[in-house]
Amino acid sequence: MDIYDVIIIGCGSAGIGAGIEFEKVTSKSINYLILEARNRIGGRAYTDITTFGKDIPLDHGAHYICHHEENNFLRQFYVPSEKDFVESDSYDNSTMVIYDQQGIIIEDELINKATKYADDLLSATEGYSNETSDISLFDLVNTELEAISDLRLKSLVKMTLSYIECHEGSNITQLSSKLYGKGEGDLPESDLTITDGLGTLVQHIASKYNLPIKLNSIVTDIDASNDI
Repeated sequence: MDIYDVIIIGCGSAGIGAGIEFEKVTSKSINYLILEARNRIGGRAYTDITTFGKDIPLDHGAHYICHHEENNFLRQFYVPSEKDFVESDSYDNSTMVIYDQQGIIIEDELINKATKYADDLLSATEGYSNETSDISLFDLVNTELEAISDLRLKSLVKMTLSYIECHEGSNITQLSSKLYGKGEGDLPESDLTITDGLGTLVQHIASKYNLPIKLNSIVTDIDASNDI
């Protein structure tokens, strides 16, 4: 059985980035391996070039470089294209319309009310003490959320909160109230969509560094009984 100094679980952007950092270590050789449950590299970033062909790549899942400043790890590998564009998640009532489940246009007044309601719910995380036991975002907001009597408003607030799950790539039942919003600091909300696909970029990075990756490897248990 092979023995490794480090096992990296997941071959998405974070796992690949960790592997590259180990490759940079010159003072000591680190024997490491990246394990990926899927049969491909990329994690949540996957570019489909089969459905519409290579000329029309389609990203499934993560599809942009979030906060694409110059010091962003992925940005250094990105080759600009005139077809790339910066996405904005801000609602613009001059160019956008939101419909409810019945296909009825939701009025701006209700959208603004729901957005403020969601912001007020999440504001509870701002004063969350490090000494307080952590709970999920769901547990933090659910009591007040379910108390909303206006069903259209409640549905719209839930939709607003669902953006957090899209952004974080995790359900709010799994997201920390204590850590919510702490990692991004004052970075501007700007997301760079890549014409060739984010999944393609991530695969290119992994190939460039020839990282030790083992696909189809599901981690079912981690033994942390030994002191590190």
